Amino acid sequence: MVRTNARYVLGHMEMKHRFYRMTFSIVCICLFSSIALSDQEQGTSAVQSQPPPTSKIALTEEEKAFIQAHPVIRFGTNYRWEPHVIRKDDGTTEGFDVDLIKHINERAGTNIQIVTGRWSEIVEQAKDLKIDGLSTSAASKEREPFFNFSKPYVSAFPAFVVTANSKLKIDGMDDLAGKSIAILKGNQFYLNLLGKYPSINVIALPSEVDAITLVVEGKADAAIVATTSYQNHYKKFGRHIKIGYVATDYPIDIVYSIRKDWPELVSIINKGLSSIPPETFNSIFSRWFGYFPQELMADKNKIPLTPQEQTWIKKHPEIRLGVARDWHPMEYVDKKGQYQGISSDYVRILNEKLGLNMKMVPNLSWRQVMDTVPKRGVDILPGVAKTLEREKHLSYTNPYLYIDWVIISRSDSSAISGLADLEGRLTSVDEGWASHERLKQQHPEIPLFPGKTTVDVLQSVLDRKAEAAIVEMNAATLIMHGYHMDSLKIDKHIFQKNDPISFAVRKDWPELVEILNKGFASIVPDERERIKQKWLAVPINIGFTKKDMLRIVLYVVAMMGIFLVFFLFWNRRLKKEVTGRIKTEKMLRESEEKYRSMMEAMSDSVYICSSDFHIAYMNPSMIKMIGHDATAELCHKALFDKDEQCPWCVHAGVQQGESAETEIVNPKNNRSYTVIHSPIFHEDGSISKMTIFRDTTVAKHLEAQLFRSERLSATGQLAATIAHEINSPLQGITSLLYSIERSHGQDEKLLEKLNLVTRGFTGIRNIVKKLLDLNRPGKEKKQPMNINSVIEDTVALLKNHLKTNNTKIVLNLLSKMPNITASPQQLGQVFMNLISNAVEAMDGTSKSKDVLKTRKSADREITVNSNLRKDNIIIKIADTGPGILKEDMEHIFDPFYTRKKEKGIGIGLSLCHGIIEDHKGSIAAKNSPEGGAIFQITLPIR
Repeated sequence: MVRTNARYVLGHMEMKHRFYRMTFSIVCICLFSSIALSDQEQGTSAVQSQPPPTSKIALTEEEKAFIQAHPVIRFGTNYRWEPHVIRKDDGTTEGFDVDLIKHINERAGTNIQIVTGRWSEIVEQAKDLKIDGLSTSAASKEREPFFNFSKPYVSAFPAFVVTANSKLKIDGMDDLAGKSIAILKGNQFYLNLLGKYPSINVIALPSEVDAITLVVEGKADAAIVATTSYQNHYKKFGRHIKIGYVATDYPIDIVYSIRKDWPELVSIINKGLSSIPPETFNSIFSRWFGYFPQELMADKNKIPLTPQEQTWIKKHPEIRLGVARDWHPMEYVDKKGQYQGISSDYVRILNEKLGLNMKMVPNLSWRQVMDTVPKRGVDILPGVAKTLEREKHLSYTNPYLYIDWVIISRSDSSAISGLADLEGRLTSVDEGWASHERLKQQHPEIPLFPGKTTVDVLQSVLDRKAEAAIVEMNAATLIMHGYHMDSLKIDKHIFQKNDPISFAVRKDWPELVEILNKGFASIVPDERERIKQKWLAVPINIGFTKKDMLRIVLYVVAMMGIFLVFFLFWNRRLKKEVTGRIKTEKMLRESEEKYRSMMEAMSDSVYICSSDFHIAYMNPSMIKMIGHDATAELCHKALFDKDEQCPWCVHAGVQQGESAETEIVNPKNNRSYTVIHSPIFHEDGSISKMTIFRDTTVAKHLEAQLFRSERLSATGQLAATIAHEINSPLQGITSLLYSIERSHGQDEKLLEKLNLVTRGFTGIRNIVKKLLDLNRPGKEKKQPMNINSVIEDTVALLKNHLKTNNTKIVLNLLSKMPNITASPQQLGQVFMNLISNAVEAMDGTSKSKDVLKTRKSADREITVNSNLRKDNIIIKIADTGPGILKEDMEHIFDPFYTRKKEKGIGIGLSLCHGIIEDHKGSIAAKNSPEGGAIFQITLPIR
């Protein structure tokens, strides 16, 4: 099979990255020889998930019965959704979802298997119940008619991936208006997200890799991937990509989507997920994603609230928040009027965990917020430090964050080592903030210049309205960077201990303080760190001056000048090679799609298996042939239900590079196939086997019918010739006998001998008539008739013959049998032949056994059944004889074929076959499992 291979492109990307790293290292050596920069450690957030501690599953009787009734359950997912599911070259799968399913299977006793394909096709298969559900899916209203959803087993956010040099600035979804966004085809979550913005041009592709490739090629502005899979994509595309925006307002809860008529499976899977220990879940997660999982959406029931607390929450359906509008990154209001910042995430989490409804009061400045506190115009200040003045009206929760206050001054001013250096020097502060109140109370020697916002405070220092400013460190860093206040520097931390930040609650609501403290206690440290790191996006450089920055720039320019010519040459060559590789990859991908489409459109059944006999691919015809997708199963087990290699297997020869063609009859469906085996050579030297099954059952049947027709035609012509040759002398014998009888009528002895001759002569004439009938069975006139009447008349004629042979005959005839147009004489002859043969068979003289003792009369029974099946009449004549030998079955209707040693020439059944075919019907013979033979006649009603 043709396969795309992106590692050529990625290899050259890696070479380019090595060159970048080498250049950067040399620059850094020069820089660090003159400037000592302090390293700042960045901790990775490792938020532990919180699955319930239970490790054993108690299943209901209904759930146990469901598992027993469904030995195999198949969930589908996208074939390139790494690292959730990775389909390897040999057709097997691995990844986070595969490992998680294994643990669910072990704990629940299920046999859930993951199948892969194009996501849009997989979703349709699940809707059509061709598979049982979806893995790595998101719940949506569009899918609710088809699926039930498990609880989420991992959460992520939509990440918008852009090129590394992209100038596209994305602060929110509105900034994507008029842009082209590439997504995974069939991803309902992304479609719903982008569907809210009609001006966005959505491009759907088979995989996330294809979507990112389109961005790298400049054919799309951005691609959406889950944050859980971005790290895997970055390994492939390197520094050619970056995240332009993360839509944190639209979390993706990943679930299992399960067919609607299987509610038991939802409960079983939820129990299986809950039984996985946290350390096991985290180990699986970190193995595939490279970091520890974020906590799934908290369950309100996990926080134990007293009945009084629950009643209090019900009585207070809305709680008003007083928020600082510009305290970055702690809390602020963005240009769309949305509440953002560290405290906003805590508000969101506590709302979810506790069932609260805390909302920001809009359009209030911080001074207005503080003025309304004594009047209870707001209920909570979600991000404040404790002061004596505030404690008169507010109670405080346990702190959830600690902040640091620093002194800011101009770069051209002398260093300030502490508060003592600010004595008598005008210092700007945020009006009404904790720093303002504390300095007024504890340091009256410092003259203060209050500003309405932190930006105003810093700007007053730039404008020399104040000599210094005291502000919160994180806010100062972000504002100085965002507003390009390069002339300012951070001088000194002013307090030995950092200030704790808490929720401040109105004094008359002590119950709410306790409720909030329970909520804070449920937020694990790693989650707190993740929130902090999410909003602290800018690194802090304390004391870095404009002069220092200028020196760094000069060093960088000097060092880059040395490598400029070499770099341009190297870059041009790499660009040309990468462009060529991308083009080649595109051609390979298109070729793969073309050949895959051709193979899937074939009417012949095709599968590909690896060197260890595992099936790597099956086309739709093959899946239809065996009844299910057997990808990853052993070929001999899936196709022929054999535990060992098939006797006709040519796998060893194909592994030597040889092709082969065989003819087989499938024991599972008894159909004939021409099987073509061909080798597929892979780049790593391995060889797979492609096998094509071409169904030749109909062709072989038609060939056999043609051969039989030709043989019967030749036999009939021969019989007619023989009959003609015999008839001529018979006419002379007839005249001679008649003449002798007339002239010697008184001679009794002679007449007795003449009677013997006449009987022999009559036998010869009957044989001649049968030979002629064999060649022209259709000369009798056909008329409307009742088949049951013909059967009853025939049995009446054979009554004495049956009695003489101690044979019982049972008639089970359908009472309301419709008339058919046929020859009563010919059909009567057929029934007489078949019943007479049955009597002889039970005497041991049929075409069956050479030696067989006569059965007792109690065992000698013939049964004749007549019935209707659609538009056909079915007649079955069964006996209790020894049956038909296997070697006789193929020739039983051939002319002159017989095992009768004393009488019969073997044309009776052949004559029956010809008569039935002349009536547009069919006749067949088989052995009954209970013993004896069964002849079945099928005649059309019209």
